[in-house]
Amino acid sequence: MAWQSLGSEAEIKRIFDSVIQTGTSIEVHIAGEDQTFFSKFVQVVPSPGKDLKEAEAGLHLALKNLSPDFGNQRIRKFPAVEIFFPFRQFLCRFRSDVLRADQNPQSEIVIGYPPLLEVEEKRKEERFYPDSPDFLSAVLKHTDKRKQETRTYDLPVLNFSRHGVGLLVGKDALSLLDELRQGDFIPEILLFGEVLVIQLSAVVRHKSVITEGLHAGLHMVGLESEAGLVEHFDELRSQRE
Repeated sequence: MAWQSLGSEAEIKRIFDSVIQTGTSIEVHIAGEDQTFFSKFVQVVPSPGKDLKEAEAGLHLALKNLSPDFGNQRIRKFPAVEIFFPFRQFLCRFRSDVLRADQNPQSEIVIGYPPLLEVEEKRKEERFYPDSPDFLSAVLKHTDKRKQETRTYDLPVLNFSRHGVGLLVGKDALSLLDELRQGDFIPEILLFGEVLVIQLSAVVRHKSVITEGLHAGLHMVGLESEAGLVEHFDELRSQRE
C-alpha cells in the first residue's frame, strides 16, 4: 500500500503520546549509513524558551541512545535521520533534523518534532504461528565484507508466509544483525521442518526489535523469499492436514 500523509496536529500528538507511554521500539536510519539502529522515544520537549502548549514548531523529540552503541557516534556526523515505528495496524515514518547528540551516554538524542507523519497500513498477508512449527530453524551463511569472514548461522523461525520468513536473532548471533543490511541478497537458506527441508534464496527486508512476549528485547530479521517458499507452500499445508 502507498504511504499516506497525516498532518493533523492532534492526531500526531495522540500517536506520540501512545508510543512513548508503551515504550514502542523505533528504527533510526541515519543519512549516509546502511546500518539500521534502534531506540525509543523518551518524551516530547519544548525548545528553549517555549512550553508544551505552544505550536508544534517549538517542540522537539527526545530519544534514548541508539543500539548498536556505535550509532551514537555516527549520528553526530550527519544532520538528518529517518524514523520508522509501528502504531496499531499502521507503520509510521518521518524525517527530521538531529538537534543534539552528545557523547555522554546518559544524554538523550534530540530531534525535531515532525509537522506530519507518513503512515502505511501493515500487510494483511496471512502469517502462521503454529503451536508445533512446521519450520523449526533456518541455516544460512553470510560473509562480512569488511572482515572477509564467512559464518554459518542456525536461527529459529518465528513466523512464515507465502513470501517470506521471520527469523529470531538471539544474543549469540548479534554479529549477523550488525552485518545484514536492508536489501542484502542471501543466495542460499535451508529451512528445516518436521516434514520438509526447503532450499531457497531471499532478500533482507527489515530488522526490528521484538517488544512483547517471550522474545521481548531480541531482534527479528524479515526475509522475502523468491519462488522457493511459494512452490512448497501447498505441499507444506497438505502435510499439516
